Amino acid sequence: MRIYYITSALFFALFFLGILLFNAARIDKKVTDFNIVDHIDEQSINGKLDVKRIINDAKALKNFFKTQGLSRHYWQQTLDFISRSGLDLSQTYYTYDLINQGPLTLYSTIDDPSAFSTALDEMKSVFNLKSNAEAPNRFYSKESNLQLVLGTRHIEVRMGKNAHKPDTVKPSISKHCAQLLKNGYTFIINPQGIPPLDSMDYITGQYKWDNMLNIQFNWHVKDQPHPFQVHTEKIHAYNPSEDALMNGFLNLNTNTWNQYDNSFLHKKMDALNRQPRANNLLTENWKGQLAFHYGGSTTQERFNITSDFDENFNRIQDTVIIRDTMKNAGIIIASESPETLYESISKQDYVDASSDKLQIALLPPFRHIHLDQKHLYLAASKQNFNRRLESRIAHLQFEDQQFRLSIEAKPVATNHVTINLEWEPHTSTIKASSFLRNFIQ
Repeated sequence: MRIYYITSALFFALFFLGILLFNAARIDKKVTDFNIVDHIDEQSINGKLDVKRIINDAKALKNFFKTQGLSRHYWQQTLDFISRSGLDLSQTYYTYDLINQGPLTLYSTIDDPSAFSTALDEMKSVFNLKSNAEAPNRFYSKESNLQLVLGTRHIEVRMGKNAHKPDTVKPSISKHCAQLLKNGYTFIINPQGIPPLDSMDYITGQYKWDNMLNIQFNWHVKDQPHPFQVHTEKIHAYNPSEDALMNGFLNLNTNTWNQYDNSFLHKKMDALNRQPRANNLLTENWKGQLAFHYGGSTTQERFNITSDFDENFNRIQDTVIIRDTMKNAGIIIASESPETLYESISKQDYVDASSDKLQIALLPPFRHIHLDQKHLYLAASKQNFNRRLESRIAHLQFEDQQFRLSIEAKPVATNHVTINLEWEPHTSTIKASSFLRNFIQ
């Protein structure tokens, strides 16, 4: 009998121990399964930030930009604060409300509660953050347009427009956006503007820094023609040259753009076209093709005729050739009505038009003006226009002694377009004033 009681007691002890272990494992699983993505409120722009990599890349990038005195000191202080904030820097995400132009919200998992508590006290002091009894997990500052929202395992940092205002709706995120965030994309952009993200129309992007900044966007559109497609006609373009400060073209099929079902982007374009200075310049008559060239030197000859008299009072005329050196420039625009287009350009406030030239602000005078049935040509000097087929939709390159900037858009498939940006420094220090001098002179 005694053995029976002992056996029964042992059985129940093991049974309850099993329940306790199972419950502990279930609770631990809940903690382990915490995913900050599930707490993100989806917006027009979303993305994941590898903060450790960004900090290292920022340290390398700042060496190319001239920073002196206090700015460099505060920069290092910011980096030090982020590194000891107690946050899991590999699990940081952001969102931005493009429709309302803010706020920008950062989401990060709390990895070290003790270190985070110290960092939180610092932020409260620096930004004079306040809280109230109704929402003790919220700290805000109207003056700084800043709000911190504390969760059980994470923090939200809201900055910018309306950042201090409380939430009116429960955060939500679509399955498609959540999956893309978990895949680690730096940029996830909703071209339609308003969440949720449509799996039939979305943009993803990543960046890379290896002595050159590279940002690549991939725009996917399904169940309708992609709005960015190459024009069906040949483009008139300038051949790139070593002395060109800026060279590029746009070769867009405007028919597919106009058929694109996107009220948000079309409203943005309509608002731009309603600006007084636009004057229907590139809307009613433009065919989606534009090429330009700026840089290099061109020599303009002017003839100055002087008159004088010799000792016998005979009139003597002398012709003096004056050579002016200036930067070269050229613009080609495809249009349904080149004459109307030229007239519109001539009437702009920043344009001075006369019988022998067209002067656009910051550019050398265009003395060679030619119109045919489909194009308007403006050139500072005689320029050979090379007609060629382009597989790319757009290309822009700027290069001087300090850096090279290149932007390119090209189709990968019928429903997929890539937009690639490259920035490569040529010198150890970048100065904005030098860039402006190179462009204007």
